[in-house]
Amino acid sequence: MSSRHSRFPRPFLALLILVAAGCAVAQNVKTRKRNIEALKGAEVSGGEFERPIEHVGRIRVYASQEYRAQRAGWETRLRKMVDSSGQVLGPAFGLRLEVVDTRVWDAECDTESLHDCLNELVALDAGEGVDWVVGLVSSVPRFTESFDELGMAALPGRHFVLRDLFAAAERKAINDSFDQMTASKRDDIFKQRLKHKRLVVFLHEWAHTMGGLHSRRQDTILYPAYNADVAGFSEDNMALIDASLVDRFPFDPYFPTLREYLANTKSGDWFAGERDRLLASLGGVGAHPVQNTEPAPPQIAVAGDQDEILAGVSLEDRTRYAKAKEQFDARDLEGSWESLEPLLKRYPDSYPIQHFGCGLAMHVGARQEAGEACRRAIELAGSQ
Repeated sequence: MSSRHSRFPRPFLALLILVAAGCAVAQNVKTRKRNIEALKGAEVSGGEFERPIEHVGRIRVYASQEYRAQRAGWETRLRKMVDSSGQVLGPAFGLRLEVVDTRVWDAECDTESLHDCLNELVALDAGEGVDWVVGLVSSVPRFTESFDELGMAALPGRHFVLRDLFAAAERKAINDSFDQMTASKRDDIFKQRLKHKRLVVFLHEWAHTMGGLHSRRQDTILYPAYNADVAGFSEDNMALIDASLVDRFPFDPYFPTLREYLANTKSGDWFAGERDRLLASLGGVGAHPVQNTEPAPPQIAVAGDQDEILAGVSLEDRTRYAKAKEQFDARDLEGSWESLEPLLKRYPDSYPIQHFGCGLAMHVGARQEAGEACRRAIELAGSQ
């Protein structure tokens, strides 16, 4: 997750970091063009090999009144986006999705809480006659790349909720950074990026319903935060989702194939805490003895002299930070989190602490704390 060659490695490819490159005075034309293309979003695919379509997944969609009001032509756009998911799901899993029904949703949940909206959707529609039920809710007026704020899914299950993307901040950043371009070219960058982001968010939440786990690779769909480099699923999540399809057609609410696969599989691509929590929820912990072949966790703490990178942090808290690093290296993830967590609120402007907290929270499955630390790390990285 971090570079060993940089004092302040970039944890995520955030929009503000990307467009900063567009403003550099010394930037040559070739580099500028490359950054513009990167900003539009990578091509998302399902791999090199084409599989025949074996299953067609039916989707029922509920759109809240606020969502409908915000997005004229939303239904046509949604159907096109679901159709475009076939470029990934077809080659990867032999699956095609189609929207078979759209309904008005008089959502009563506070849309700031996607968890509450997901629970309301599950209570509203059990999914009879379809394979997935999707809820669409209004955006929040702030810029975010955290998937926890962009969508929420039953893990595993049939239901997921997607938030309308708040695009004003991204459009302004593009306009400000490329102000010498024509308006039509800036608009093309914006539209291509938004198209990429919508597809990736949709696939991210869909994959969670299949049991997909967050990946450590920034260029994969199940990485915890969106970035424009995302181009597909990691091999380990492709194998997991492929196994989970057995439980989907026909639908088995006990997910026996997924449970068995998780019980017998560990991957360095996944965060151990998430895998263990999912297996526990499926009743699979201890069901099968598993040889631990997971490699040592990656370096998620910022490299460098501690006195230098932790300037402004008290001696006592530097010691606490060092202890958290030692515990992490020894794979005592819960102990490391217990040591580091108090520092996150105490030092909101410390990039090394927020960066470490971002990765560690994802390891232990602390999703809310991960979202907060990752967002703060992105903001601080952009100001370096």
